[in-house]
Amino acid sequence: MKERGKTKELHMDELGDLRDRVTQLERTIDHSTAGIHIYQMEPDGRLILIETNASADQILGFDNKNSVASHFKEAFPPLTGTEVPEKGIAL
Repeated sequence: MKERGKTKELHMDELGDLRDRVTQLERTIDHSTAGIHIYQMEPDGRLILIETNASADQILGFDNKNSVASHFKEAFPPLTGTEVPEKGIAL
């Protein structure tokens, strides 16, 4: 992997450790009893839903996977015009 003209090597054991940590985090999110939504901030300031878990489905009463890759306001129209989107951006 190159970074600013310098060669940066990632050792195989470090790559394996990173994969293990990502897998552990995914399992934690998937099995959490807390409803979890993970958003990505786009350069234009839009919040895009990129991940959700089954507890979020249960709590909100619908399949949140259908909203993945959607802008926050598209995924949750009733919240448009409330302080929720702006508070999320401020975080």
